[in-house]
Amino acid sequence: MEELHKDIEVLLRQASPNLPLFLYGHSMGAALIASLLIRNSYLRISGVILTSGLFGFPKERNMPWIKRQAIKLVGGHLEEFMVNACINTTALTHNNHNIQNFLEDKLTSSLIGLKLVKALVELVEFNISHASRFNYPCLIVHGNADIITDYKASVKFYKRISSEHKELKVVEDGMHEIHHDINKEELKIYMLQWLKKRLEKNPRNIGDFNTLRKGLKREDKYTKTLWGFIIIFIYSYLLKYFRGHKLYMTKTKLFWFPIFYFYHVIFKKHNLSLRLK
Repeated sequence: MEELHKDIEVLLRQASPNLPLFLYGHSMGAALIASLLIRNSYLRISGVILTSGLFGFPKERNMPWIKRQAIKLVGGHLEEFMVNACINTTALTHNNHNIQNFLEDKLTSSLIGLKLVKALVELVEFNISHASRFNYPCLIVHGNADIITDYKASVKFYKRISSEHKELKVVEDGMHEIHHDINKEELKIYMLQWLKKRLEKNPRNIGDFNTLRKGLKREDKYTKTLWGFIIIFIYSYLLKYFRGHKLYMTKTKLFWFPIFYFYHVIFKKHNLSLRLK
């Protein structure tokens, strides 16, 4: 994600500071732009358009929790291991001509590296959990017939962002490649009207890029460490405070004694008996 954010930065540096700046992101591009702007809330951008954003996967393509954790654990070490992205080409658009062009494009592939899969899983989780930090004028467009990315996740992202000016358009029967779909001309007109409204407020200076934060590194990186120390402190306190209990003398005291204590309190509260031999 940091490398892909750098690609966006290259484009941003080529933009004229004397013109209003709009960012347009589609699918994974939408998720990339969103994550970069979440980490950099000070840029003076006139507006953002996100179409078919990768903010989640439909139920049919959703990954089980245990599988996601496994990929996050080992995916970074298996960057040359390729897997099938399982993208249904015929479900990209209603436009058969566009599907044919996609199939004939030699630069497209159905395979994806496991390291990138790991990065995409983390990207989806990052955007949804940090959506409240997104504060730019935004138009989110998604088709409700999209089976590549989940339009409901775009709705969730829209509800969570803190933008003062935000708009959501769910296109009825729209598929993933919504800008190539049957209603593409109507959609273009709709977007142009939104852009004109945003041009009424057009900042001239898009900000300083020397401190642009890239990647998905959490700003509260010490939170987990702090919680770890708190848990260890509470755990040690319980062992010390209840040292005189008969169960403390067993060999497994360091592992299950605090757990037993809470069970004991609950059972006692409800007048139940708990006997262990």
